[in-house]
Amino acid sequence: MTRTAIIDLGTNTFKLLLVDIHHDGSYEIVLNNKIPVKLAEGGTDDNILSTDAFQRGINALNTFKYNIIDYFEVKKVFAFATAAIRTSENGAWFVDYVSKHIGIDIQIISGEREAELVFQGACTAVEFSDDNYLVCDIGGGSTELIIGNRNEILWKESFRLGASRMTEKFKMSDPPRKSEIQAVEVYLSKKLSPLFTAVNKYPVTKLIGTSGAFSTLARIAHFENDPKGIIPNEAAIPIDIQTLEAVLAKIVRLNHQQRQHLPGIKLIRVKMMAAAAVFINFLVKSINFEEIIFSDYALKEGVISQVVENILAEQNS
Repeated sequence: MTRTAIIDLGTNTFKLLLVDIHHDGSYEIVLNNKIPVKLAEGGTDDNILSTDAFQRGINALNTFKYNIIDYFEVKKVFAFATAAIRTSENGAWFVDYVSKHIGIDIQIISGEREAELVFQGACTAVEFSDDNYLVCDIGGGSTELIIGNRNEILWKESFRLGASRMTEKFKMSDPPRKSEIQAVEVYLSKKLSPLFTAVNKYPVTKLIGTSGAFSTLARIAHFENDPKGIIPNEAAIPIDIQTLEAVLAKIVRLNHQQRQHLPGIKLIRVKMMAAAAVFINFLVKSINFEEIIFSDYALKEGVISQVVENILAEQNS
């Protein structure tokens, strides 16, 4: 058995997953933790991590290393940096600092590699069929969009259209005006033209949403249908399309203070959910999905899949 830590250094949140991986490829999750870092605040639009954001990232990794990784006697650590760090002028400095002072080696991955790992993670949560799925991971700094089925990835691309980045770029009113929403949609229609070309070539019937924005929508949608219910602890949760559309409309209709009181929303998501809602609503309006599913698995779980494959390959070589 190998106790392994997987760290996803996202733009909004650093996430840590501890797993015990057995020689037969099976594994158990030991611990799942996350710390808000908000790397986009005060600098991402200028392609630099601000001093405060840099320090928040360091503090989070110190907590992971000394309070969790060392305590649980982890044998292997895999850390991956995504949009905010890979696009920042001082991102490489951050990685070097962490290696020297904390002892965690971070791999800065490309948007294409991030998309592949997200897709693999979603495949772990959702039982794919021969139909084509669109997997959408809206992060803080980028959005990964992948078309694929249970056999292969047909198309993938990473766009600099994360929720935090769009919030900073458009600075919409609170709540957004109709004209502001339309301006964002015009921008998205241009930036996402490669997606629509791909959808014409590989028609999709299902949307799988992963990570923060979609997890927030899944929670809000759950409370809309069952205010007193317990949110199911499942890797994949179907989201009723009509309920989703109603939730998206509500989010852009409310101001920041009102959104804070929506059942299911976390404080770190309140500011950026307006931009995320406009983005997701644009996708739903533009593509005729028959089904929408939230996948609680994304990049971290995709990494587990890769690690397991490597272990089995080594044993069979």
